[in-house]
Amino acid sequence: MFGAFGFLAVGMATYAPRITTREWNPRRLRWAFWLWNAGLAVMVFGSVLPVGFLQLEVTFTAGYDAARSLASYERPLVQALFWARLPGDAMIILGTPLFGYDVARKLTRQRAPTDAAGSDSAVAARVTSSEDD
Repeated sequence: MFGAFGFLAVGMATYAPRITTREWNPRRLRWAFWLWNAGLAVMVFGSVLPVGFLQLEVTFTAGYDAARSLASYERPLVQALFWARLPGDAMIILGTPLFGYDVARKLTRQRAPTDAAGSDSAVAARVTSSEDD
């Protein structure tokens, strides 16, 4: 789930604590962001894209069925490129618990709810203030 909807979910999981947390420290979040994006770049440009080009070459020379066959994936160069994906995967894996820890830590440091201009709903003071506008 590391596609467009995965990033939307991460964005929402980041936005909610941003408006309700007392003190916002973006350090761990930045580390998670760069680990995810660098890992994704290493994975795409070091493994997925080169294997795709090799598969495209086999498709043009021997046909689609040969490109999708197990023998095509068992070539030594393709196997080496599959292993080249490991550093990028490791960076993504390291960024995920860091992000989870950061969000959990920020959820334990919530602002006290305030009454929003006489209404009955309790909303964090930062949401109803006009200082950021």
